[in-house]
Amino acid sequence: MEVNMIYDKAKWHVDGRFPTNLPTSQALVHIGFFLGWAVNNALVSESFVSEFGDEITKFKDGTITGPQLLGIAGETLSSDELNPTGNLFAGAYYATGQYFEDYGDTMCKDLPSAYHVSDSQNNFEATSRILNRRFTIWRQTNG
Repeated sequence: MEVNMIYDKAKWHVDGRFPTNLPTSQALVHIGFFLGWAVNNALVSESFVSEFGDEITKFKDGTITGPQLLGIAGETLSSDELNPTGNLFAGAYYATGQYFEDYGDTMCKDLPSAYHVSDSQNNFEATSRILNRRFTIWRQTNG
């Protein structure tokens, strides 16, 4: 039996040092950007596609955002959502804390916290560029 690895969960952030003046949906932004990027790069599992196919279509046509997709899918990014390649990358990059560090360095320069990043197409695209660069490097070193 496979064990489900949880990479990130909105509740962990809300229960932690989350700013009290923000809506809790802001805890979904960085996680949802990663999930959206995984969807766009065919790194999600067949079971995720099967269960959330309509929502994935809405994400791809711009009707909903990655954070909104994550909210619909349970507010958690885990190994169940990703395919084998997605899980290997998430384990090497996301689970080590490097993603949140890169996200903070790039997206949060003039913001009080990483939770203040707005759920916008421009911010998703900027995050996707970070992920694309890291994924390329990871693939070059991991075959």
